[in-house]
Amino acid sequence: MEFSKKKFASIKSIVLSEQPLYAMQFEERVASLIPAMEISTDSFEDYSSAYEHCAKIRNVGLFFLHVAEKSNMPGNAIDELAGPFEAIDSKAGLFVIASNEKTFREAYNRYANSGRLLGISLESELKSDTDFIEKVSEVVQKFETQQVELAVPKVELEFFMKAARKFENLDLLHQMTHLLTYKLDRDWFDNLVIEAGPTLLSLPENQRWILNNSPSLTKISAQFDPFLGKSIEELVVSKDTFTTVRAVLVAFRLYEATKVGKFEEVLNANCQAANSFSPTLKKLLSTEKANFLSLYLKPKERKIV
Repeated sequence: MEFSKKKFASIKSIVLSEQPLYAMQFEERVASLIPAMEISTDSFEDYSSAYEHCAKIRNVGLFFLHVAEKSNMPGNAIDELAGPFEAIDSKAGLFVIASNEKTFREAYNRYANSGRLLGISLESELKSDTDFIEKVSEVVQKFETQQVELAVPKVELEFFMKAARKFENLDLLHQMTHLLTYKLDRDWFDNLVIEAGPTLLSLPENQRWILNNSPSLTKISAQFDPFLGKSIEELVVSKDTFTTVRAVLVAFRLYEATKVGKFEEVLNANCQAANSFSPTLKKLLSTEKANFLSLYLKPKERKIV
C-alpha cells in the first residue's frame, strides 16, 4: 500500500496504552516508519485524556489499542471513544495490540463482534519494522475500504453505473479520467469521486432522477457544482484546491471535445507553456499528452482501466 499525506488528512487516529511509554513509542515508530501518518496520529497513556481529545475534534476514527492484564479503562471504552466519530453515520476501526496470549483471547472475545475490529496482534508480532509496517498498512487499508463502502454501498454504485451505461459507452472517458488522476495524492473520498464522477457528469439531464434515492451519490455529484460553469482553461490553471474534482471534470471536457472533433485542438491549447512551476493539472496534461492522443487515435484498443 502506498502512503500519502492526504490519505490521513481528514480522519485522525490515536494510540492508547496504559503501559508507560508504550503509546509514545508506538507513535514514534509510526513517525519513523510511516511518516505520512505522523500528522494524523496522537498517543495517550490514560483513557480520560484520550476521551477528551476524541470528543473535542470528533474525527478520530481509527484506534490502536494496546491492552495489558491490568487495566483501568471502562469496559465500553471503545464505544465511548468512537462515539463522536460514529455520530456522523460512519464506523470506527480498531486494531488491538495484546501484551500476551491471555489478553489476546480476552480482547478477541470482547471486540470480535463489535463490527469495528480490523485486526489483532500480539505485542511480540510487531517487534520487527517490517512486521510493524505490514500490520499497520493492512489495518489502514481495511479502514479506508470500510469508509468507502459506508459512503456509497458497492451494490448501489454498480447499479448506478450499469444504468448510466445504457445511454453511452464511457470506456474512453474512464481511461482519460485515469490518466489525469492516477498520480494525484488522493484520499478515500477522492477515489469515490474518480470512480463515480465520469458517469455522474455524463448522465443525461432527464435521467438524473436515478440519484433521487441515493444521498451519497448526490453528495458526490454536488462536488462538481461550483466548477460546472468554468472553462477547461480555468479548471486547468486554478490553484491546487479540489484538484481531484477539477481533474475529473477536465477529463470529461476533453471527452466531450472528441465528439465534436476538437479534441487535439483543446488538448494542445491546454498543454502550452507547461513547466515545473505550472499548476498540477497543467503539468499532468503535458506529461500525459502522448497517452491522451494514443487513446483518442486508437479506439479499437480502448479498455476500461
